[in-house]
Parts: sequence; structure tokens; C-alpha cells
Amino acid sequence: MSEYAAVQLIGGGVNSPQINIFLFGPFEIQVGDRPMPLGIGGVTKSLLAYLISRAGIPERRERLADIFWPDAPPGGDGGG
Repeated sequence: MSEYAAVQLIGGGVNSPQINIFLFGPFEIQVGDRPMPLGIGGVTKSLLAYLISRAGIPERRERLADIFWPDAPPGGDGGG
């Protein structure tokens, strides 16, 4: 997967596994050498990738809603 850009997170301890997050190409998270099954898809996976790519940058909920749910009514809480 070397042709894809990745974010690498390295744990604080000596025995902590390296975490690789591949954002370009197929979205994938690896812990050590193993892919981590996410159990998510669609908008949720896109939102996670977006937030990882902008780690440390605060985002307002309203902006995220506009990006990922553009057809949702403004100010909606998603509940019923």
C-alpha cells in the first residue's frame, strides 16, 4: 500500500503497536500489520476519514452537517 498516503500514530509505550490510517485509495486502518475491521460505511466512514485528516482542527457540528448531510434541514437533531 505504499502508493497511498497514510497517517501514522505511534503509541506512547515501548510495546504500543503502530497505527496506520490510509486516507487515499481504499480507506483502511491498520494496527501493527493487521487491518482493523471498522464495521462502518458510507457517510460514517467519510466523516471519520475527514476528521482524521484534520486532526487537531476544531470543526463545528453545523459545518460537518452541511458537508456530510447537505439535504438535512438546518438545526435538525436527527431525532424524531
